[in-house]
This record gives sequence, structure tokens and C-alpha cells, in this order.
Amino acid sequence: MDTPGAPIDDFYAVVPAGGAGTRLWPLSRKAAPKFLLDLTGSGRSLLQGTYDRLAPLVGPGGVVLVTGERHVRAATAQLPDLAEGDVLAEPSPRDSMAAIGLAAAVLEARHGDVVVGSFAADQVISGRDAFERAVREGVEAARAGYVATIGIAASRPSTAFGYVRSGRSLDLDGAPTALHAEGFTEKPDASTAREYLATGEYRWNAGIFITRTSVLLGHLERERPALHEGLRAIAAAWDGPDRDEVLARTWPSLERIAIDHAVAEPVAAAGGVAVVPGTFGWDDVGDFNSLAALMPSVDGAGSKVLGDESSVVRLDSAGSVVVPGDKVVAVLGLDDVVVVDTPDALLVTTRARAQQVKRMVDSSTTWDSTSCSDGAGYPRPVRHQPAPERSAVGSRIAGLVATLSDELVEIRRDIHAHPEISSTEVRTTALLAERLRAAGLDPVLLPGTGLYCDIGEVAAGTDRVALRADIDALPLDDACELPFSSTVPGAAHACGHDVHATVVLGAGLVLAELAAEGELPRGVRLVFQPAEEIMVGALETIAAGALDGVGEVYAIHCDPKLDVGQIGTRIGPITSASDLVTIRLSAAGGHTSRPHLTGDLVYAMGKVITQVPAVLSRRLDPRSGVNLTWGAVEAGSTPNAIPSAGTLRGTLRCLDARAWEEAAQVLRDAAEQVVLPYGVAVEVDHQRGVPPVDNDETATGRIEVAARDVVGPSSVVLTEQSLGGEDFAWYLTKARGALARLGTRTPGGHSHDIHQGDLRVDERAIEHGAALMARIAVG
Repeated sequence: MDTPGAPIDDFYAVVPAGGAGTRLWPLSRKAAPKFLLDLTGSGRSLLQGTYDRLAPLVGPGGVVLVTGERHVRAATAQLPDLAEGDVLAEPSPRDSMAAIGLAAAVLEARHGDVVVGSFAADQVISGRDAFERAVREGVEAARAGYVATIGIAASRPSTAFGYVRSGRSLDLDGAPTALHAEGFTEKPDASTAREYLATGEYRWNAGIFITRTSVLLGHLERERPALHEGLRAIAAAWDGPDRDEVLARTWPSLERIAIDHAVAEPVAAAGGVAVVPGTFGWDDVGDFNSLAALMPSVDGAGSKVLGDESSVVRLDSAGSVVVPGDKVVAVLGLDDVVVVDTPDALLVTTRARAQQVKRMVDSSTTWDSTSCSDGAGYPRPVRHQPAPERSAVGSRIAGLVATLSDELVEIRRDIHAHPEISSTEVRTTALLAERLRAAGLDPVLLPGTGLYCDIGEVAAGTDRVALRADIDALPLDDACELPFSSTVPGAAHACGHDVHATVVLGAGLVLAELAAEGELPRGVRLVFQPAEEIMVGALETIAAGALDGVGEVYAIHCDPKLDVGQIGTRIGPITSASDLVTIRLSAAGGHTSRPHLTGDLVYAMGKVITQVPAVLSRRLDPRSGVNLTWGAVEAGSTPNAIPSAGTLRGTLRCLDARAWEEAAQVLRDAAEQVVLPYGVAVEVDHQRGVPPVDNDETATGRIEVAARDVVGPSSVVLTEQSLGGEDFAWYLTKARGALARLGTRTPGGHSHDIHQGDLRVDERAIEHGAALMARIAVG
């Protein structure tokens, strides 16, 4: 056991310092991310504050900084005591696993098997003694063979942080509070976060990991062998003359993945992670609302100012956050507003929307956030700037798709002309399988209809990435009046599934070509799913094994509200829960001249049509967007006879998963109460459909990177959450992934809505979609 207050023996602190400068834009930029800024008014940047906390725990030479090449000069200027050999410069961002793994491998090559702790450079921590106690317990847990993390006592149900679930005590000497970590979860929605806090078992995941180098690298070798091999090779050359050559050759090919996903999650599942409860103050300053919580109020209304308070004027406003520049900022009659003034950019938003600043900056092409005239990292507006060049792999994919373009259009028209409704997609399945076999692939037919097909080999310790397309048509007439209109009465591809199938087929043919040439770096699975329109296909496809061995899954959906060449993305829920509702009414019928002797079923039905949706809107959280809409009403056959039976059919849609769970009982209660005064019996058949499609943030980012590479630098647009249902949601309960919207409208043309017989798509979208999906799969 180490002496309290003294440096910890054989312990090194790794400080990953990266970031794109988007979460606190325009205060932070690519050239000056938040870790280089003083955001607390202490006179020390976040990086300097991190170093100040760690230096006493490790002693001289015990802090290792890992940062991007572009930030080395600024970071080392702030940390003059840091030796040149203790700065590891990354040529490009590869996420936290590569950064921490490289530091661990270099330290092990220099000092043998030591304990390392990773501490992000951009966190604000208060309570130095409590922090030191937690770190020392983490070191003891690491010496016992665990990967230790620190879980912060959650003070509120935050949706901005990940969570770690704690279990039984580990009973470790020197680490009396250490607990078994049962698992990690991504950022939850608000209702789930409240449930987490209510259990008392969940803590915020601070992203602090402490372990022996041999343990960390051993886990990495088992979970991500290719990444481990690359880092070992770089570390072996780091202190020698071949560093630059090995780094340039190996670094770009390293898998880009967070340490949470690469090591912490699988090791926790195997019982190898310890969590030490942290009682110190902690925040990762992920947005301006978080920043405001760290700043003192300048008035009695909770207003915050970072900078010169005399430059800010407020009247009838409370809770504002202002970062003034070289001019006076006046806030009149606005509560919880955020104003950030810089020499060439002005941000105005609200604290409630602060988390969306990153999204806005990522999706914009009107500025260059890399540099500016004063060198402080403020962006210079772009004027007539040429589009960035495609990457080499992007150019290769785009070229291959272009050679297939005419064939893909013909295949799409063939599928469109021969639509098959849900669970009858025999011809479509055969057509797709035949083309895949012609490409030298071996498709696997699913029970009934549909198929999946693997491409390329899977490296040890890795999973496949899946590309999913739905292939069924709708039971309605085709009104497109095109040469390739439906030849099947009562069936039409009015939701774009003919395009989806063709897009994934095209991507698969491109990926097969890359695999044959040894250019496909990961295993891929194509999934052609039947029966999406009746919401059973996804679960049947999953049950048949189509997601076995899959770690990520992606899909696109045609969007006639977006122009061709646009790709709509959204982090979090992008669709809604969607259920089918049938309400059957029965009562004594009779003549319309004597309604008082009957149940007057039609009158009661009218009450159900109007009042049940109203009850739902009052009994469920209005923020959940509950929407009950009737699509079919059946009762009676003659004007002078009150019928004895009637049926209502409709859909229940919901933006929020929790309200979705509650809606079933509320719906039944409401229907029974509404018809009770009329002597009418009611039977509610509520068929649960699908939850919302909840896009993973990392997966959505991969879609956006791919789209900008092969579709166009300005192709990505923020899309809204729709009330439509999509059974792709079930895939995302099994694997990380995301769904994007594929623009199909001819610019300036008419917007043909989906689920209408006259839906038309600009067929240039097929080439964009195929290139996008192939580029996502390559990674």
C-alpha cells in the first residue's frame, strides 16, 4: 500500500487530449479545443488543471500526454515541465483506444509492466482529496488484476453522460469501496436516466480507466487483435530511428474505436472490471449548459458570464450564459439564453438546446473551423472554396458504383414492376440471390423469403458490419404511370423498398469486388429482409440468425422530402413506435327512429373516434408525441338501420419508448370509459409494433463521414424525427447502428410522399445510396 500524499509507485498517468472543438463552438475550435481553454476563470486551462491534479500522484516524469500533431505546440507551451519524450503525437484521430493503448505499449516497452491510468484532459474536477483517494483505490484494484474505473455519484438524471452499473463488493485490500462493475450503458433518455438513479446502482461513467499495462494490452489482444498488433509495432519503434516510417505505415490502418467498446464493455461482461465510487465533483463540460453549472452567478437570477461582466447588460432575463467579445451584449426578456461572441462568429441558442451545438457545427459547410486570421482558432467564413477531394477508397467505391449504375437502375425497375407484398417476396428473393451468386457470393436463404449474404473475412476478435434492406411492397395500386409501373394489381413499391434492395445489392457488388482484390478490411453481411410493412420481418430475420456475429448494422430509407444528393441523419430516435389498433364495438341494433332502444353504436363509435385520442393526449406525457389516427371505419350498410357491430382500425404512434410502454393500458381504459354511457360493449385489440429507431451517435457519425466522402461535402442534413414506424428498430436492440434518410426528390420537382401510389424517385439516388452503404461498410 502506498503512503497517502506521496507519489504512487510504478504508476503513470496518461492524458488523452483531443477533440474537434465543436461542443463549445465558437468558443472552442479545431485549432483550439476546450482542453486548451480556461473555462472556469481559474487562470489555468483544463489541460493544466488535469496536470496539476495528476503530477503529485505520479511524481516527476509520470505524466504522458497523447495529443494530435496539430496541438503539440500549444499543449507543451502550457506544460513546460513535460519532457519531450513524454508527449506522444498522433498523426490523426483514432479514438481513445488507440491513444491509450499506444501510451500503455510505449510505457511497457520503457518500464515493464506498470499501472497506467487514463484521465481526459478536458474534465473539471473538484475535491482533490476525494479524487486522490479514488485513484489510489483504483490503482490497488488494478494491481489485483482488474480494469478499474471510477463511477461518479450522479447528482441528476443526466442524458449527457454514460453510466456504469455497480454490483457486489470486491473485498480488496487497499480498495475498500471497490465494487464489481456489471456493465456500461450509453447516454440514456431522460426517463431511463431517472430509472437508473432510482435504483442506486448506476453512476456516471467518468471515462477514467486504471489498469496494469499487461492486463490492458492482454485484453486488447483478445478483443481487437489487429489493433493490438499495430500498437505494439508502433511502440516497438517509438524510441528508435524508424518511428516516423512505422507510424506513417501503421497508424492510418488502426481501428477507430473507444476504449469503452473495445475493452471495458466486453471485460465487464466477463467480470474483469472494478468500479470505485467517486465522491468528488466531476463534469466533462460537454456543452454550454454544463459549463454554466460550473460558473458562479453574477446576479440573483442565475446569470453566468465568462469574461468581462461589464460588457453584459441584462433586463427581465434569468439563467443566461454569456461569453462576451469586444462589444456589449444585451439580453432583454429572454430566459436561459446562451450568447457566445467571438471576433468572427456569434452563437445564440438556449441552454436546453446546448447539446445540439455540436450537431449544428458538424452539419455545416459555411465555415472552416480549422484556423482564422488571428490564429486563435476562430473560423474564417468560406467563399467559393473548392470541394475537398475524395479519399482514395471513396474514389474507388464511387468509380465501381458508376460502372454498375445502369444495371442497378434496370434491377430496380424490374423489382418495381413485379412487387410482392409482405411474406410473399419469392421472385424478389430469387432475383437478388441470382445476382449475388453471379458475383461469386454464397447467399443464405431465410425461411420463407428474404436472404443474407456474407462478404469478406472476419478478423479474429472482430464482428461483421451489416447492411440491411427491406424488400416487400405495399398492398395498393401503382399510380405512377411509368413504363415500369407495377404489373401486379393491388401491389406497389410505394415506400421505396425497391430502391433499398437495389442500393444494398449495389453496395454488395462493390464490396465483393474489393474483397476479391484484397481491399476489404472487414467482414460485411448483406441482409435483405421481408415483411417490413407488417412489422414482423425484422424479428423473424433476427431469429433466423441474420445478426449472429454482427457488431454494427446500417440501413437507409427513401425520403421524398429531401433532394437527391442529400443524406438525412439524426442522433437518437429518428422514427417512432408504431402499433396497430383495432377496436370492435357491439350493441343491440335497431331502427334509426328508435335509437333510445338500441346502443346507437354509430354514435358511440363517433365518440371513440374523437375522444380516445384526446384522452391519450391528456393521460400520457405530451412530450412523447402520442398520436392515434384512424384509417378504417366499418359499421352498417343502410341509412335507416342502427348496426349491431362496428370496427375501427388505426395506428398508435409515439416518439418516446416509455410512453409507448404505458399507452396500451391507457388506450383500453379510455375506450371502455368513453362507450360506457351508451350501453355498448368494446373489445380493444392492441398489436404492439416496433419501438423507435434509436440511432447510435458513433454510428451516425460514420454515416456522415461516408456521405461527405462519396455523396458530397454538403450532402449531410439534419432530419427530423418522424411519426413513422420502422422495424429496423429491432436490429438496434441487438447491435450498434443507425438509419439514414436517402434523398429521392428531383431538385425543384414535386415531392411524392411515401405510401402513396404515385411515389416517384429520382433514380440518381440509387448510385448515391449504393456508394454510401459501401463506404460505411469499409469504415
